[in-house]
Amino acid sequence: MMEWFRFNSGTLDNLKTQRLPAELFKVWINLLCLANEGTPRGCLPPPKNIAFRLRLGEPVMRKALAALRRASLLETCPDGCLRPHEWDDYQRPLTNAERQALFRLRQIQKGLENDGVTPGVTKRNDNVTLHVTTRPNLTRPDQTQPDPTSPTVDDNALISLATDLYENSLGSVNPMTADLLRELVDDLQKGACGAEALAEVGLRFAFAQTVRNKGRSMAYVGKVAQAWIDDGCPPAPGKGKPDVVDRARERIRREAGQAS
Repeated sequence: MMEWFRFNSGTLDNLKTQRLPAELFKVWINLLCLANEGTPRGCLPPPKNIAFRLRLGEPVMRKALAALRRASLLETCPDGCLRPHEWDDYQRPLTNAERQALFRLRQIQKGLENDGVTPGVTKRNDNVTLHVTTRPNLTRPDQTQPDPTSPTVDDNALISLATDLYENSLGSVNPMTADLLRELVDDLQKGACGAEALAEVGLRFAFAQTVRNKGRSMAYVGKVAQAWIDDGCPPAPGKGKPDVVDRARERIRREAGQAS
């Protein structure tokens, strides 16, 4: 049995959950824990058993379950199993390939945090010894070295930020998502109105608006980012320019209509 499950930090801004009464919100959280222990995973036990596990009376428990159904936080599957809404989407187990890709991505991030140095650790007589290996210089002698005094935007730092924003907003990063995140960062840097330093602003804005509008895909993030670029890359998007989000929504609706 898995003793942990994913919980989206976007719940903080989700009106559907934040409008729940305090006691009902507590019941919902406890039901997520119960669902994680279910057989099959995600399936809740009968109301009588739920009432026992949550130390509530059965009538109170049935009333709470009905309220959570009305709030679209619980759903009944075709097989009769009562489970949290979209449990499989949020709690889908990672494949082996996804775990390996995530491990490699985290190793890259650790290297970035250590300024391009990859640490190794061995133990000898309970004393930890660090073995540091620097990355080799892969630049040919005839290549022009970059001017260290000129301001530049760290591509890897933006990719690392995009990865963190995705994991906090939409879920786990798989190899395909990692490629899409790289493309998003590249598009933002190319289209950041001649000021690459604004790319981070556009990146944060795209994910913030996706969470706020309950978007669930990289396509949605990309459309909001493009709307930000079309709007002139405002350094404070959303303040005095509310049409950025409107254009993103219109772009998504238009392309969805063309696809159908």
